[in-house]
Amino acid sequence: AAAGSSLVHIGSETDFVAKNEEFIAAAHEIAEAADKAGADSKDAANAAALADGTTVGDKLGELAAKIGEKIELANAAHFDGNAHVYLHRRSQDLPPQVGVMVEYEGDNIEAVHGVCLQIA
Repeated sequence: AAAGSSLVHIGSETDFVAKNEEFIAAAHEIAEAADKAGADSKDAANAAALADGTTVGDKLGELAAKIGEKIELANAAHFDGNAHVYLHRRSQDLPPQVGVMVEYEGDNIEAVHGVCLQIA
C-alpha cells in the first residue's frame, strides 16, 4: 500500500487474507500512518501511530489474531522529495502485489510513471 511519499509491504500467507476488506483497509491506514511519521524502515513503520493512538505493530497483531493467519509488515520506505508510486496487480482479484517508488526531480510525471512501469 502507498500514501504520499511512502510505500509499505504488508505480507500475508494466503490470498484469502489479501482479499479481506479489513486487511485492505488496514493496509491503507498503515501506509498513511507511515507517511505521516516519515517512516523509512520496518521498525519505524511498526512504531508509527495510527489515528486511534495504537501503533502499526499493534494493529497488525490484532488483525492477525482476528483473521487467524500470520500478517506482518515486511518492509517500508519513505522519500522526503518528490516521489511517484506505482502499484501493480498480478491478478485482478487481488490487491497490488508489486510496488515501485521512484524519487525524482523535475515535473515530467509521465516519464517518471514510465520508469515505474519498466521497473515493475
